[in-house]
Amino acid sequence: ELELGPMIAGRVLGAAPLVNDPAMQRRVNLIGRWLASQTSRPDLPWTFGVIDDGEVNAFAAPGGYILITRGLYDLLSSDAEVAAVLGHELSHVVQRDHYEVIRKQELQAAGREAVMSQVNTGGGIAGSMARDFIERNGAAIMMTQLDRNAEYRADQAAGIYLARGGFNPLELYAVLQKMSSLGSSSSRMAGLYKTHPPLDKRLDALDKSGYKDLQAYLDR
Repeated sequence: ELELGPMIAGRVLGAAPLVNDPAMQRRVNLIGRWLASQTSRPDLPWTFGVIDDGEVNAFAAPGGYILITRGLYDLLSSDAEVAAVLGHELSHVVQRDHYEVIRKQELQAAGREAVMSQVNTGGGIAGSMARDFIERNGAAIMMTQLDRNAEYRADQAAGIYLARGGFNPLELYAVLQKMSSLGSSSSRMAGLYKTHPPLDKRLDALDKSGYKDLQAYLDR
């Protein structure tokens, strides 16, 4: 993860550089690192940034690299809403979602399903194949559609991280509503809709799950 993350993030930055606004970048890193300290993997080299892209989206690369677009950042009106977006992406890193996509796709492409349970990406045969996969696919890896359950799980985890960090866990719900108000046909949302479940489905999932498990945090 620690080796592959910078390779992927570097390719995204090659297509869309960081916004030239030190205060913006500092803010995102302060919020992101505080929220990351509430996860089960606080010791990763967490790095956050806002890239100069008008679409509404965010990306997580293995090892702790999280990028949000300027288009999404401009929608967010508070630190809590920034934290909500970052919390969703944090879960993808904590759960190794994109890492597993790289690992499984490349091992299957090489016809080596039999060794999947015996090797870890980062070294040896699997590590070499994973690096080759990144070389061929570049930033497109960040656009890979994850299992829908991974997206719903990331939404749930965001609420937990927000509550642990002292934020209102409903902030993610508010962000999803803002994004939904742009409309499903908005060109700014095209990339996000290709890789995520419909926003109304995500809102419904949050409604159904409720916030009982967060009560201990909210009562503090």
